[in-house]
Amino acid sequence: MTNLIFIHIPKTGGSTFHSIINKRYDSSEIYNVFGSKQNDEEIRKFIDLPTYEKERIKLLKGHMPFGLHSYLNNNFSYITFLRNPIDRVISQYYYIKKNKNNPNHEIVEGDAMSISDFVESGIVTGMNNGQARFITGDVNRLPYGDDTDLLNDAKENINRFFRWVGVTERFDESMISLWKILEWNKKPYYIKQNVSKVRKSLSEIDEKDLKVVKSYNSVDEKLYEYANQLLDESLSNIQDCDKILESYKKHNEKISNRWSWLPEKYQRFFI
Repeated sequence: MTNLIFIHIPKTGGSTFHSIINKRYDSSEIYNVFGSKQNDEEIRKFIDLPTYEKERIKLLKGHMPFGLHSYLNNNFSYITFLRNPIDRVISQYYYIKKNKNNPNHEIVEGDAMSISDFVESGIVTGMNNGQARFITGDVNRLPYGDDTDLLNDAKENINRFFRWVGVTERFDESMISLWKILEWNKKPYYIKQNVSKVRKSLSEIDEKDLKVVKSYNSVDEKLYEYANQLLDESLSNIQDCDKILESYKKHNEKISNRWSWLPEKYQRFFI
């Protein structure tokens, strides 16, 4: 089994993927870590683990920046998802607005921040080319609004260290690609998890807000295009890919229709 580091960039639909990949490893081999900076408490806790505990890890995953492989002795490959950056930022905005436990909820809701206010404020660094920031390392490596060499650095890391990059909007295609790349025996069937239902579609977003979001995420837009190119290349190498994908979608639909009502901890027995 390949040793993997899954960088779950926030709001890229990784919850469903967690449920898929958890089944590939024993629970004793999985370590979850959450933090966007090297000095975050959970990341420091991982870094300070005794060597014998690190040697048990075969799957490291969570909201974390690139670079934690340097604290592991075994060979690891990175994987991640990229999402349409405009959609990702807007999803994050509505997520904060509806979750009172989020540390930024009061300032966003209390100050009646619009989407453009939220992005321009800089209170969440990940709203400025956040996907590229995670892939290049500490999200605060560059000041908010600075994208110096960010695209080139992100592409270089992907080309050197990432075994696979999925695309959120092309989830099924991404799963077929990963299945082939990692040579899994069984296709990664799934039931969607943690699907957000409280947000506007892009067509309902004010044009001014969209313009601001785009201006702060131009690097992520280019990186997203690159991820789609990589996915296309991967799929082009799979014989009968269209037939495989069609069958895969139908089977997932059948599973969801039959078992989505079950609690997640029981769904895995039927996938």
